[in-house]
Amino acid sequence: GTTLLLSILLGLLIGCCGVGHLYLGKIGPGIGMLIGGWLLIVVGVLTMGIGLIAYLALFIYSIIDANKQCKFYNEFVNQNGRAPW
Repeated sequence: GTTLLLSILLGLLIGCCGVGHLYLGKIGPGIGMLIGGWLLIVVGVLTMGIGLIAYLALFIYSIIDANKQCKFYNEFVNQNGRAPW
């Protein structure tokens, strides 16, 4: 629940896609989505909306992937007693 909440609220309110991945410890993908999201917002402002459509796609992907990664993480910890990464 926390991962999903972070992904939705921070991604929508302040443009921080990838926060859910950072919370899970997936630093590389999290930083990549964060920087990519910021660049798409800048492009969206400069092009009057085209980049914002791409940001929306990244935002939705970020939410879905963070939720999937969280489920994998929780199952792995329950089975092995340690984090997968």
